[in-house]
Amino acid sequence: MRRIHLGIWIAVCVAATSCGFTLRTESLGDRLSGIELPGNLPRDVQIAIERQAKVFGVAIVSDTETDVRTIVGIQEFENERSTRVDPLGRPIEYWISVRWDVTLASEPQTPLTLHTSESVGLDETSLIGFQKEKRRILALLREELATQLITRLALMSDATNASR
Repeated sequence: MRRIHLGIWIAVCVAATSCGFTLRTESLGDRLSGIELPGNLPRDVQIAIERQAKVFGVAIVSDTETDVRTIVGIQEFENERSTRVDPLGRPIEYWISVRWDVTLASEPQTPLTLHTSESVGLDETSLIGFQKEKRRILALLREELATQLITRLALMSDATNASR
């Protein structure tokens, strides 16, 4: 009986992929036409936002337009701490956290706070050193924050359009 169910699922998956079926990603470009970024952003933050904007179909613009969300500033706060140690007292697991406080031109008094974190374990047989692993984790966390930022800005645009 179990093999029959497995065979049915395999047949369905093969049929779905052979006909060109792909999962659809949500395009936020319909809800949010563009984002204007400040000129003094750190390079890592700017790259993460540009990559995620491209994925979601949102334009990065340099001049203010009517339906554009203008970001005045982004402050980044990083935090790391060891959460587990080996019997010799060496840290082998770290908790890395990144927070962005985003100031929008439309609401300068209330910054938008975005937060994400990741736990990473290390051992003596790691192929990648801790510093390289930390940079990789930070890049992934920044991309996650950029996704959160674009999603929130699109939802704010929806709320603004609904109130009109």
